[in-house]
Amino acid sequence: MIHKVEVIIPNELIKEIEVYAKVEGITLNEFLLWALGEKVGELRERRGVKNLLRVIPNQAAEKTPVEKATPPTYPQKRLLKAEEVAKYLRISKSGAYRLMRTGEIPVVRFGKVVRVREEDIESFVLNTKA
Repeated sequence: MIHKVEVIIPNELIKEIEVYAKVEGITLNEFLLWALGEKVGELRERRGVKNLLRVIPNQAAEKTPVEKATPPTYPQKRLLKAEEVAKYLRISKSGAYRLMRTGEIPVVRFGKVVRVREEDIESFVLNTKA
C-alpha cells in the first residue's frame, strides 16, 4: 500500500538534498525514501526491535546481546586528494590547493597527508555565491 504524505521542507534543505541525490545518481524522491528508510533502520536498531509499530514511545531500548549486535552502517563518504577536489569542482589543481590552503575548503590532516571530506566540498559548493 502506498500513502501520499505532504511534507514542507525548507528550500535550503531541498538544495542540499538535491546535491546529495545528484552525487548518489538518484532522484530527489529516491533520496528522501532512502534517507527515511535509513533513519527507521537506526531507530529499530537502537530500540532492539524488528518492527517499530510495537514500540511504546519513550520506552527504554531493549539491550541486544553482544553476539547478535551488528555494527551500524553509514553512507560511504570519501576523503579526496587535491587533484580529486579539482576534478570534482572542475578547476585547476593549483586552484584546489589554494582553496584548501586558505581554509575555504576545510581539510583533514594525517601527518603530512592532507585530504578533503566529500561533504565539505558539497557544503562549499552550496555556500558559494555565484
